[in-house]
Amino acid sequence: MSGRTLHSKSLLLVGHLALYNFYIRTSDRLTCSLVGNHDLSLDRNYDIKHPEGWTVPPERALECRELMSNTSTITYLQHESATLRVPGTNTDIRVFGSPHSPDRGKQNWAFQYPPERARSQWDAIPTQAVDVVITHTPLSGHRDASEHWREGGCPALRAALWRARPLLHVCGHCHEGRGAEVVRCSDDVESEVESVRS
Repeated sequence: MSGRTLHSKSLLLVGHLALYNFYIRTSDRLTCSLVGNHDLSLDRNYDIKHPEGWTVPPERALECRELMSNTSTITYLQHESATLRVPGTNTDIRVFGSPHSPDRGKQNWAFQYPPERARSQWDAIPTQAVDVVITHTPLSGHRDASEHWREGGCPALRAALWRARPLLHVCGHCHEGRGAEVVRCSDDVESEVESVRS
């Protein structure tokens, strides 16, 4: 492999230590990974807040978090930045990664933030010196289709990406939104999409 693998989806339906071990053992050592709303065991702040939502307790959460944080086979990002060397070159890329996604209401998922915290959530993305941003959630209006909502992306993330202007944004979360888009960050929001490849 001559490059790096970037991973932005939830790793598991629900976090289990044995499955995280399997992921690490089978991952290329050059993987840059984050997780998502299904990875309950990796969210330090996870709590079952709503009795009508998802009520599965995380399994061996502390061990899961230690395993993912202390592995040499992947660079695990949890709302933070890292500098990664492109293999076979003297080139570094600056990456910011976050597992967070908007709380769509009473679902009890991991790494969720309420709408009123959205802007402060994404202010953590560096406005300079970032080449790649990897987020679990998409920005609003791009790759955010879902059978569960009309536009599942985050407007505050979109604004933060327009400020940071990374060369590449990789996201997951909205399964039906898979694909790729070339997007030009411009002041004219109506002309931002150059082309779409699904």
